[in-house]
Amino acid sequence: MAENPDYPLFTLVFDREAYSPVLFKKLWEKYHIAVLTYRKGVKDQWEEADFEEVDVDVRLGKTQMKLHEKEVTLEGYSMREVRRLTSGGHQTSIITNNKILTVALIACYMFGRWVQENFFRYLCQDYAFDKIIQYSKDEIDQSVMVVNREYSNIQYEIKQCREKLYRISNTKYHWGICLKTSDIQKFIRRVSI
Repeated sequence: MAENPDYPLFTLVFDREAYSPVLFKKLWEKYHIAVLTYRKGVKDQWEEADFEEVDVDVRLGKTQMKLHEKEVTLEGYSMREVRRLTSGGHQTSIITNNKILTVALIACYMFGRWVQENFFRYLCQDYAFDKIIQYSKDEIDQSVMVVNREYSNIQYEIKQCREKLYRISNTKYHWGICLKTSDIQKFIRRVSI
């Protein structure tokens, strides 16, 4: 950030419910936090000839979107406005104070947030995620047995070594190998510790 004053600490991407140019200005000037959201109350239409086809990476691959960008002033605060023109002529307006992002990335982030919204919607709908959020601590029941993953992994390795030794000891006479049973047992004891 010291090298480039336009580089934000991070960028918040959200729906228009938190729309407030005054808040956006405060977040940028005080904390260097950028925002990316839909613009509220858009009445005007931009010229369709101004829009250009842009390749946008989305979750399922690349797609073409007709996009155009202009500088706008909202409640005395200058922001970037990017609009998407659909095949039906509808214009979706996105605003941001992030000066680093490309037009394609702005579209990608704004339209890609649906994946996250759907994820949380299904978490709330199917798993009552919104019901389990709380600010408390519970004691863990000491009688509950918990699997120690590291112990299980070591036990698995020991089992693999024992199987390998068993196969070797069963074939040692076929290959002319003379392994003493005591050596094998010492190895097994050493690995089992």
